[in-house]
Amino acid sequence: MTSNIFSSDGGKPQEEFKEKVDTHSKAILGVIGRQKDIESSIDLIDEKIELLDHNSIKNFKLVFNDIKSIKTTLRELKQEIDTIKEFNSKVSKQIKLMSTVDEVAKLEKYIDLWDPMNFVTQEMLANSEKKTKENIKKIIEDFLKK
Repeated sequence: MTSNIFSSDGGKPQEEFKEKVDTHSKAILGVIGRQKDIESSIDLIDEKIELLDHNSIKNFKLVFNDIKSIKTTLRELKQEIDTIKEFNSKVSKQIKLMSTVDEVAKLEKYIDLWDPMNFVTQEMLANSEKKTKENIKKIIEDFLKK
């Protein structure tokens, strides 16, 4: 007779089979357990990567906005610097047009020499001429009357 591992003849082959099945089942259960552990580790890694991606995008947006703000500030500073340069150029031109201390001293000497406060206007001269003529006429009339 042939012995079948499934048959009830002879208990030894059936027990060996059960032991082998138990060993293989335990091995498979161990592998399945490790597979589940690896899958949960992979899920955790996926979550961490997703979180890192989210944080990276958030940080990138913040950095991008900061750079944009810095560029705007730099543009404004350049405009202010250009305005200051233009103002300095105008002031420099005006300073070049101004008189020096020596020139002012020369002008002061000439003004003192000419004494323009004693200059007579044409109108004043005409009035003075009229008064002088009147005075002379009066003197002559008075002289002739005597």
